[in-house]
Amino acid sequence: MNHFFSGVAAGFAVAAPIGPVSLICINHLLSRGMWYGFSTALGASTADAFYGLIAGLGLTFVAEFSVRYQWTLQLAGGILIVAIGIFLLFRSASPEKGGKSCQGRSVWRGFLLVFTSTLSNPFTVCFFISVFSAFAVQPAGAAKYARAMQYSAGIFAGTAAWWLLLSVFVGLFKKALTPGGIRAIRILSAVMITAIGIYALLRL
Repeated sequence: MNHFFSGVAAGFAVAAPIGPVSLICINHLLSRGMWYGFSTALGASTADAFYGLIAGLGLTFVAEFSVRYQWTLQLAGGILIVAIGIFLLFRSASPEKGGKSCQGRSVWRGFLLVFTSTLSNPFTVCFFISVFSAFAVQPAGAAKYARAMQYSAGIFAGTAAWWLLLSVFVGLFKKALTPGGIRAIRILSAVMITAIGIYALLRL
């Protein structure tokens, strides 16, 4: 179980810093509520667990591919983050539309949005490239797969715990805000997401 707890620690480490994915989730929390925000944030946990599984299995060719095409991955990720930021900016500045009838479908769209943005997030990619080196020496046979599954499950648990804490905190904070204040924070978060994407592109 040591690998599980190592995964939990890694999950907190990758999820806790305020970055584009956190801001997307905060935007969702403020626009649709705590459970919607948490449900869509699990897309980030799923993506992080996927990366953790790859690292735990010691798939060196994936690591080599990530290093070789790091510039291309960062370019694609930066463009996607900018696009998401602009999309959220327009949505945050527009009057709320829709109703409860499309809520289920909307949750899945939000989940996929966060999942995709996490997979392509340049900062997440760089973090897990560094994790690959920790799994360079692998045990053989079933032990290898057990270690990988424990590590991946730990990452999912760690990131999910972080998103739950963030969801509860933002949900409580939201109650103290006026509708105008919520809208202003959503617009600010969208602007920050766009700025982070532009910064990632300028670093290329």
